[in-house]
Amino acid sequence: MNTNTDTNMDRPLPDLPRQIADAVNPDRVMTRIEALAAIGGLPNGGVDRPAFSDTEQAATELFARWMREAGLTVAYDAFGNLFGSTDDNAAGSVVSAAGSHLDTVPSGGRYDGVIGCVGALEVIAAMHDAGVTPPMPMEVVVWRAEEPYRFMQGRVGSLVYAGKLTVADLVPRGEPFHVAAWLQTEEARPRRGAERTLASLLELHIEQGRRLDDADVDIGVVTAISGATRLRISLTGTADHSGATPMGLRHDALAAAAEVVLATERAGHDEPLPESVATAAILTVTPGAMNVVPGGAEVFLDIRSTDAVSVARMITAITDATTVIARRRRVAVEIFTLTQATPVALEPAMIAAVETGARTLGYSTMQMASGAGHDAQSVAEHTRVGMIFVPSRAGVSHAPQEYTAPDAILRGVRTLASTWTRISASTNHDR
Repeated sequence: MNTNTDTNMDRPLPDLPRQIADAVNPDRVMTRIEALAAIGGLPNGGVDRPAFSDTEQAATELFARWMREAGLTVAYDAFGNLFGSTDDNAAGSVVSAAGSHLDTVPSGGRYDGVIGCVGALEVIAAMHDAGVTPPMPMEVVVWRAEEPYRFMQGRVGSLVYAGKLTVADLVPRGEPFHVAAWLQTEEARPRRGAERTLASLLELHIEQGRRLDDADVDIGVVTAISGATRLRISLTGTADHSGATPMGLRHDALAAAAEVVLATERAGHDEPLPESVATAAILTVTPGAMNVVPGGAEVFLDIRSTDAVSVARMITAITDATTVIARRRRVAVEIFTLTQATPVALEPAMIAAVETGARTLGYSTMQMASGAGHDAQSVAEHTRVGMIFVPSRAGVSHAPQEYTAPDAILRGVRTLASTWTRISASTNHDR
């Protein structure tokens, strides 16, 4: 193999990263993306592949087969995160990893998460095709349950891996889901080697916004990832007949909830950072009859920013406003924190490595924060992480209309190949 390594990620390794980037096979990449899109594919062009479903299981099994064909050893952890290793899953190895997730939101798109998994696997396949031995043990990872579909919490698999969440902590979203029983059915799967640790993790992803597309820039270099806090606000009034109860005597929980929704929007608008946003995402009403003044309402909020102080300020503004609204409308209120994630600033060395990986291939770059959460932030306290964005057409994501052009995907995979090879070679030399 090419042994041109360097301990400083800021200096170029001109031969090996370029060799692997040039070996990336665009047809193989797109064929695999389309094959995964067919699993859970919908007539409207979207994909419905929730975590812990038959479609997710089928996609994972297909991806595991591709891993084996690329010469990787397949293993799972106790939560079902999938790992494909170049070192036979040896216990105690220090590895450099890349990957993302295969699960989707309901009626989601075909690129979110998928290109990060397919791209990481393609880097290993490109090394194999080029006859190159990985500079250090490398691992392709597919995180489970990244989307908050089964549970109020997203990024479940990576958070469990990082020791920040347990199965007992999970709050079901909607109907109860017995995750422990499902995991029992997977106990026969080969287990990931004991005490394997990550030296670094890279994640390739669509931007899920429109900045790259609007600016006609090839690669987004992620500098920070927002942390999301999710709240449930429960409002309890009095259910009364809608025709027989005068307006001045009502304790209307839905009317109070409507004001909470607008107060949430206002709190987001009042923050100067573009990554600071507040969303009233779900509203439920009881009893839900046309001739009854609503006696109960619940509002579920998503509040996020790359700045923890900004998140705290928005939460304070919303809770203060809710208290005033409830008192004025004579309804009871309870506020619950469902989940809380800390914003993550990526290390300058990893930011520089991604920037170099793209620019040495001739691609234009833009440094940007991620408003969406990603698995990479779950493990950022334990290892160096980097993220690569490629454009989403018109910024559409989590929808059937989600689209990233094949050429843009190829640039992202080649950037991942250049960056990952460079990082793993540098880490190996340091060791």
